[in-house]
Order: sequence, then C-alpha cells, then structure tokens
Amino acid sequence: MTYEGEHEAIVPVELWEASQGLLNGATHQPRPRKTLISPLNGRIEDGVGRPMMSVHANKGSRRYRYYASRHSEGQAEAVWRIPAGDLEEIVQTGLERFLNDGHRLGIELGTSHLDATVVTKNASVLASRADEPSALQSLLEILDAQIIVQQQAVTVEISAVRLAKQVCADTAGLTDDQRIWIEVAVSLKRRGHELKLVYAAPEARPAQRDDRLIQLLASGRLAWRQLSAGQGNATRGHLVRMARLNYLAPDIITSILEGRQPVELTSRSLLRVAEMPLAWSEQRKALGYG
Repeated sequence: MTYEGEHEAIVPVELWEASQGLLNGATHQPRPRKTLISPLNGRIEDGVGRPMMSVHANKGSRRYRYYASRHSEGQAEAVWRIPAGDLEEIVQTGLERFLNDGHRLGIELGTSHLDATVVTKNASVLASRADEPSALQSLLEILDAQIIVQQQAVTVEISAVRLAKQVCADTAGLTDDQRIWIEVAVSLKRRGHELKLVYAAPEARPAQRDDRLIQLLASGRLAWRQLSAGQGNATRGHLVRMARLNYLAPDIITSILEGRQPVELTSRSLLRVAEMPLAWSEQRKALGYG
C-alpha cells in the first residue's frame, strides 16, 4: 500500500523518471572485460607430458602472463613456468617460417610442380594471419595444433589434412591422423621460479641447402601419396623405391631443409641406400649422422 507524500517533490517528476531509466539501463549493461588472450591455452604440454595452462602474476600495476605446468601426483620434475610472450613468439615464428618455406611445404604435402605456386602463395597468406594473439589462436585452431615444450626444442604439431585444405593442396592419400612436426631449436634455462626460453645459437658451419636433395624428399612424399591413392600401377616399382623416403626421421628432414646434413649425403647417395631402415636411430647411422 502506498500513500501520497505531504511534502513538495525534491526533483521534478520528469527528471526522476529519466534518471531511473538511466539507472535501469546501466544495471543490465554488461561490464567490459579486460582479458588478455593466451592463444596456446589448451594446446600445450611440457617436456614430461603435463598440460600447461595460462596463469598470471601481478607486480604493482603490471600483470605478467605465463604458461605453467599442471601439478601431477608422483611427478618429481618441478613445475615449469615460462613467460607467455616468449613462448608465443617462438610458436608464431616457427609457423611463419614453415608456411613461407616452399620446399618444406612440397615435402610435407607431396605437392606436384603444377600446384606448387598456388600452394606457396596460399601458405604465405596463411602465415600473415599469425601476427597477433587472437589471429594466432584462430590459426592454431584451424590447423588443430599441439605444442610440446622440451629442453632443446619447441615442437608444433599440425594436421596435414587441415593444412592441405587451407592452402588448396591435393588431399588424396592424406589421412586425418597424419601430423606435421615444426621444430624450433631453443635452450631452456631456469631463472628463479620460472624458465627462460632462448633461441639456440646457430651452428658455426654455414648452411648448404642442396636443392636436388630437397626435391628428392618432395618426390618421395608425392610417390607415397600416389601409392596410398592406388595410382601409378605402371611405375609401381619406382614409386615404392621413392616412397620409402617418406619415412625418414623428422630431424633428418629438418637438417636437410636447413642445409645441415652431412657433406657426404647427396641425392645420389640417398637413392643408393638399398634398404632404408625403419628405425630412426639406424637411419641416422646409415646416412652419416653418427
């Protein structure tokens, strides 16, 4: 029950109703959220297999972001905590270098010479989409990326099929579970409660990329895809011989792409290996990696 007041109104009715309208509107209006994007969240683990999550710490008016290992019962290894910006920069740089490397794309996707120009152009456009956190987060989702941080390297695993679709490459022979490893050499050093990632120093010997050797690897991947798709019956013997190169260890492929292969390893010597061992350790011995 309400009663009429006996005193004069303090403010005019129109002003009162207008102010109540503003207050009601402000009540239902969401407050702006100041959140920092951590694009690697949910896609990263440390060198002992523990998931790493984004965390932050405040010091004065500044907020610092990190990726920290989730505590695991029975794990003796101390929790890893790495500055988020350093780690995101390394992942971004690794992706950009890979997507702008036409030779590497040809090897991983088995791209024919006819498709190489289109694939390289589309991949370069894709690389430009990783220039800021939200774009990097979107790209990692599109490529179904997983990141593994180790003592000597940060490895980014992406889906070969998803990449092929993004750059308009032929997906015949590619399987949904086929992954591409992008490795960035780093040095992980402890600094108080956190770890610092720095790029590994380049080797003293200058890189000597062998284009024939790189093209041979690309031909091997293409041969494997043709066999997987049931093509090339007339030249099956040659395709089988070439397709075995598809099973080279990732670090051997990376060294060839970077021009760090043993000096005696050439396209001719690689083709002369009668039976390529399946074990990666045996491959390294057979190809002169010690």
